[in-house]
Amino acid sequence: EAGELRLGGVITADGQVGALAEGLRLGAAHTLQLEVSRPFSLSKEEWDTVALERLLEASNDTPGGGRAELAAVLLQPGLANVCLISHGMSVVKARVESHLPRRGNAAMATAAAKATDKWRAQVLAALLQHTDLDALKALVVAGPGFAKDDFVRWATEEAARRGGEEGKKLARSLPKWLAVHASSAHKHALREVLADPAIAARVADTKAAGEVAALAEFLTLLTRDPD
Repeated sequence: EAGELRLGGVITADGQVGALAEGLRLGAAHTLQLEVSRPFSLSKEEWDTVALERLLEASNDTPGGGRAELAAVLLQPGLANVCLISHGMSVVKARVESHLPRRGNAAMATAAAKATDKWRAQVLAALLQHTDLDALKALVVAGPGFAKDDFVRWATEEAARRGGEEGKKLARSLPKWLAVHASSAHKHALREVLADPAIAARVADTKAAGEVAALAEFLTLLTRDPD
């Protein structure tokens, strides 16, 4: 019997033992912890189709993003996080880091431009690996400054350069890209991005809409009652 449920990097449930079990005393206090990547078994007497579908959605980690209809690329110069958002959770699928040299004289500027393009290509490769661009209904590109706009511009030019089926697939997805401001490229910035009314409107018909709406409600409650 769960008395308290705490969420975070670890899900912790505190309560009392409500049924006899080996090694446990009836009525004794207990704590159950579920961690990311730590296997566990979940059982119940009957499973209906709705519950099974939710389990499948939550545990889906197939290449290409599975059923995810919303993805986000959080980026700032030299750092990018590729995230998938489906109802109930957001997952960082790839983190792309690179040291980008500062621009100085002409030679340094050329080297910096080459390093930046190489990093952008790595970010795009991660995006293509972990998402199905045709299945996505929206792709949010977010970050501080002009990094997000520069990446969208570069990706548009890259689609034309690549040509072929891959270039066409990338070009088809571009109308679904949405560049928005975020305070950083770290995952915590995803909360402020999803709280943006423009994003909520854009993803209203996706499976991620529930998470976006829940987050907006949470932030509203937090503003009204910080405690």
